[in-house]
Amino acid sequence: MLKNRFIYTITIVYTLAIIVLSFMKLQDIPELSTGFDDKIFHCIAYAIFCLVWYLFFKAIKIKSSLIFAIVLSITFGGLIEILQSKLSSYRTTEFFDLLANTLGVLLMAIGIRLKKSYN
Repeated sequence: MLKNRFIYTITIVYTLAIIVLSFMKLQDIPELSTGFDDKIFHCIAYAIFCLVWYLFFKAIKIKSSLIFAIVLSITFGGLIEILQSKLSSYRTTEFFDLLANTLGVLLMAIGIRLKKSYN
């Protein structure tokens, strides 16, 4: 029970953090100097998003937890990208951000699937 409450809390907090970070003007963030720092962040952020939602769906005993987490994560990422250009004057919809989000989701899904197959 305590474990499930922790998963629920982390899922909600992480989702709200993604929403807030997606609409705020980001300054002074650490750089990796790769030229793809923003895309790497998107990939990692949405991989974690997929993981927390997978754990949430699993905790509430949804049979196809991974499929639900994948669909929700990709849809959420797309919706956020579209809303950024509609609700913000300093953010735009970027195809490569959506691609990085999707790549992160799919990499996490593969990782989850591989872990499940080895257990």
